[in-house]
Amino acid sequence: MPTRVLQGLVAGLLVLLLTTAVVVAGGPTGAVPARVRASSATSTTVITRGDELGNSLPRPNSGTPPQASGDRGGSAQVTLFVLLVAGTAFIGVMIVREVRKGRRRLEAEQHR
Repeated sequence: MPTRVLQGLVAGLLVLLLTTAVVVAGGPTGAVPARVRASSATSTTVITRGDELGNSLPRPNSGTPPQASGDRGGSAQVTLFVLLVAGTAFIGVMIVREVRKGRRRLEAEQHR
C-alpha cells in the first residue's frame, strides 16, 4: 500500500512540475502586450476574387505564421498538444499496468 501512495505522489509531483514548466516557459497565453492594447487600428480584408465568397474556412497556407506563443500553431499550442498526448499515453500505460497486475493476481488465486 505505501508504494501505491508513493507512486501517486510522484505522479502528482510530475504533473505539477510539467504544468509549472509550461506556465513559466510560455507565460500566460491570454495576456495582451501593452503595444497591442494601445493600438486601436483595425484591419479589414477585401475579397477581390469571387471564388472565396461563401467560404468561411481559410484556405491552407493562407494565414500568417505564429508571432507569439499563443497564436495558432504557436509554441503554447504545440506544448499543450504534447502534454495532452503524453497525459493520455500515461493514463493508457497505467490502465494496462493495472489490468495486467489484476490478471496476475487472479491467476495466482486460481492456482492456489
